[in-house]
Amino acid sequence: MEAYKVELLKTARDELEQIFDYIFLDSPKNAQELIERIFERFHQLEQFPKSGIALSEKVLKRKYGFRMLIEEPYIIFYNLDDGKKTVFIHRILHGARDWLSVLKE
Repeated sequence: MEAYKVELLKTARDELEQIFDYIFLDSPKNAQELIERIFERFHQLEQFPKSGIALSEKVLKRKYGFRMLIEEPYIIFYNLDDGKKTVFIHRILHGARDWLSVLKE
């Protein structure tokens, strides 16, 4: 099976930077470890792009085809373009947020 390319969209890239900066203030080591775990998830998606859970919320599923992959306490939201063999990372949100409302904005 051909590996997929993983592309971080601007919003997800900005969120990843904010996550790192916030945790770094308290613990640089924990910030680095979390970012490494998130990037391990991205690498997972290169080989197994459908390993995340498809969203059951109808509007988001139909409109965006979003799937989610959890790296506690964060949730990575992405969709696929099978024709281009690309995974697009749209958002990286804390699991305690009302992520459904955020995604519907």
